[in-house]
Amino acid sequence: MTPATGTITGFTAENGKSYKVWYFAKKPAAQVGIVNGAFNGRIVHFTAQIAVYQNVSGKNKGTRWGWAYLIVPRLYLNPEGGNLTGDQTNYDTTTITGRAINEDADVISAECDACGGMGTVSYMVLVPDEESDEVAGLAVIGGVVSVAASGTAPVGAKMVMKNGELVTPSPASLLKYTVTAGTATGTTVSADGIVTAGSTQGTGSITIQYPAEGTAKYTAQAVLEVTSE
Repeated sequence: MTPATGTITGFTAENGKSYKVWYFAKKPAAQVGIVNGAFNGRIVHFTAQIAVYQNVSGKNKGTRWGWAYLIVPRLYLNPEGGNLTGDQTNYDTTTITGRAINEDADVISAECDACGGMGTVSYMVLVPDEESDEVAGLAVIGGVVSVAASGTAPVGAKMVMKNGELVTPSPASLLKYTVTAGTATGTTVSADGIVTAGSTQGTGSITIQYPAEGTAKYTAQAVLEVTSE
């Protein structure tokens, strides 16, 4: 619409249909009222820390096992905000209500907004108090790290958990890596487990340690092979 003339362009009316057109106000006494953001809920990064307890057989109590962290990167708070209730004889409780949203336009499907393909709106991280008690050992699948001369490759070490699960350490620096280059001179390994080969072909070894700091509780070794480029 052209403000000066009120002419509508780029639109074709269909015969038999009625349309309501909103024009710009031209009255000198017209006023504009602005609704500020204070009247709407804020979008915040929300993290809740929740204690996790383990059951004790035959008892109605247990010891704390660790913490659970509920993380909502974008929480749209309801306009009424949070509520706090309590008195001198009862614990205070806080209620916060909102909606987890995702602002990434790339995850919206034109065919069906609710049919898969949606991004992550929230996640939970479970952290035990004594994580070392859950680890039973270390492993390198195949036992060999092969990398082309002057190239790079990850060590690919896994943590063997007590339940038999193989877990990729994240971050990789949860482990300590030491390279013995042997005949593959010039080869190094970074703190996050990336092998950078020298220009010389040959073999050596890589030692992996957990935990990365202090005394090693578990170690594993892999064969290092530097091949032709």
